[in-house]
Amino acid sequence: MGDAGPRNRRRPDQLASPRRSLLRQEDEHGGGLCRPLYRRPPGLEPVLPSRHEQTGHPRHAACLGHRQSQRSVRHRHGPGRRARHRGQLRPELGFRESAADPMLPAIGPGRRRSFQRRVLAWYAINGRDLPWRKTRDPYAILVSEVLSHQTQIARVLPVYARLLGRYPSVHAMAQAPLADVKAITDPLGYKIRGGWLHAAALRVAVGGGVFPATMEDLRGLPGVGRYTAGAVMSFAHRRDAPVLDTNVARLLRRHFGVAVSARARTRLLWDLAASVIPKGRGYLINQALMDLGAIVCRARAPRCGDCPLRRSCIFRANARQESRRPLPD
Repeated sequence: MGDAGPRNRRRPDQLASPRRSLLRQEDEHGGGLCRPLYRRPPGLEPVLPSRHEQTGHPRHAACLGHRQSQRSVRHRHGPGRRARHRGQLRPELGFRESAADPMLPAIGPGRRRSFQRRVLAWYAINGRDLPWRKTRDPYAILVSEVLSHQTQIARVLPVYARLLGRYPSVHAMAQAPLADVKAITDPLGYKIRGGWLHAAALRVAVGGGVFPATMEDLRGLPGVGRYTAGAVMSFAHRRDAPVLDTNVARLLRRHFGVAVSARARTRLLWDLAASVIPKGRGYLINQALMDLGAIVCRARAPRCGDCPLRRSCIFRANARQESRRPLPD
């Protein structure tokens, strides 16, 4: 075979290196940042000189700052892997990177106690008076959580009272016709929930009427996921299990400045919810976070001025910083 020609010739140190993507070349400093011509994995020796080495001029301070900010990006090379972005941490607020998980903003003991104290003090005054918070019956709590799924509490209250008034125990629910149960629950929408409650009651009744007391057993019931199982463990069995509903997730995401992909964010928020639980008081802090997220840290028009965590909230600090920026000419 003949020579492949100069276009296909590669240096020996390039043959075994991963494929590099050519970055957009810009004028020396006429509108772009100082960076190498080729993106390479961390730890790999550069094949081509950087733009600074080519032109001979020193690095700009702005470029160094840009490179420092890019360290928040974690590259994982391999098939099907994407770059994961760490949360936006604020060291001045006491948050640091966890040694166990670089994405988790670990909280020092003092900051954790302050977070817990402020949330619980707010809850003692502003907590909602809900009927399922006056019982430790796992059946009643399961009913309340299934009915509350993606439904406003004001609509759940009358249905909860009617359902428990007619079927006060798991055995009564198991013996009831499914159509009668659905006639009560279907007006809430999401019509599968009546079938879930009936099937879960049948499963418990067949097992002797003893409600599961572990996360694994609870998640084996029809319609019970991680959130519902955590709620039963926390509110009925008084275990320090995290409870992450939409309101709690929004509050934690805003307060700690979690800015990662959706898949990584779910795992990270569960870890955060577990890390802020005071020992032996999980049921209180979970209820407090749910109420604080629903009443104050709302999805639309959050009441940041009434939040007990406003001084250490990254979301509020960023919002105030944005409001102080001058308008463009």
